[in-house]
Amino acid sequence: MTGDAQMKGFTVAIKQNGDDITFDIKDEAGNDATAPIQIDAPDTTIEYSLINNNDEWIFCDPKVEGDDKQNLQITLGKNKQQVIILDSDADNEDICLRLVVARLATPDVQYTSPDPQIKNKPEN
Repeated sequence: MTGDAQMKGFTVAIKQNGDDITFDIKDEAGNDATAPIQIDAPDTTIEYSLINNNDEWIFCDPKVEGDDKQNLQITLGKNKQQVIILDSDADNEDICLRLVVARLATPDVQYTSPDPQIKNKPEN
């Protein structure tokens, strides 16, 4: 479906073992989301939603590198249970976006995910 705006949804479960935090990120089919996200259409929306959130985790502003054109619009939604990213173009670029979470009770203690990378690959 190239050329048309797309929607890509992911779930994020946060698991903690002592000081170790694990981000379990799954795609819409329930598969581990380990590969970079391929964007080939402008105005693509990417959503990350916290699930199984018994420890009251919240999203904080993600860390973004490589968005030289500053064309990502990032919003925290649903009481910080969701990160919504709008990529307004499909320029050829690799963007490093790392999710950041904290507990609602201690928002200054933040944890950063590995890079669920966004790759813009416009169709030629």
